[in-house]
Amino acid sequence: MSSAGVISHDTGKIDHMAEQTHSPRWQRTHAAIQYAYTQLILTTSPERITVAELTAHARIHRKTFYPHYSSIEDVYAECVRIISDDMTSHLTALPRPFDYYDLSRIMFEYYTSTPTIEHIFTSPHTRRMADDIIAQNTLISRSIYNPYRNFTPAEQELINTFVVYSSVNVWRRWALSGKKVPMSQAITLLGRLIEHGIADLRAPYEPDQDAAIATYFAPATPSTAPSDSDSSSAG
Repeated sequence: MSSAGVISHDTGKIDHMAEQTHSPRWQRTHAAIQYAYTQLILTTSPERITVAELTAHARIHRKTFYPHYSSIEDVYAECVRIISDDMTSHLTALPRPFDYYDLSRIMFEYYTSTPTIEHIFTSPHTRRMADDIIAQNTLISRSIYNPYRNFTPAEQELINTFVVYSSVNVWRRWALSGKKVPMSQAITLLGRLIEHGIADLRAPYEPDQDAAIATYFAPATPSTAPSDSDSSSAG
């Protein structure tokens, strides 16, 4: 999967098409700031990054920063928007109506498209950023195709929360546990879970499971060794 608009595997440059009206020098500086920011979030929570730290990492003067951004929060917001817009480009390319096998594939492929993207969606230090990207993508996805439009907005919010965060947490567990399940199988399993639920995945019940459960939860057998009181009375 391509990752135009975000960090490139080879060059680390950002292709920010919205800034094409500026001079090449301006664009290079702007890209350098965004790139430095995405490098810093690999080791630092976005909330802890300062303008001084960012400009030092980007090797620019502090005064050079302000023609591009008014605050560090603006850099954060643009980074979120760039990643959200890039993922949205893959969603809009899907034929409608798309199902959760398609959406699961997009999510797995995109979230693992670069080390930076994967870090954002797995690290606890970037959880707020991941949540902000997910929220934007959910709104955009709903505007592209909303299979739950017959429900009230409040009900749609609950449905989307269940679907989105169930999916993201399955991907997150897959990534953090070492990707032991092949990606294609994980995508199929997640699509099946969201489309059909858990019921048809259950193994048949076996009565000997009750015995195993009873053994696991049985109270510990009291010790037969004499207590201190028993020893003293015997003496």
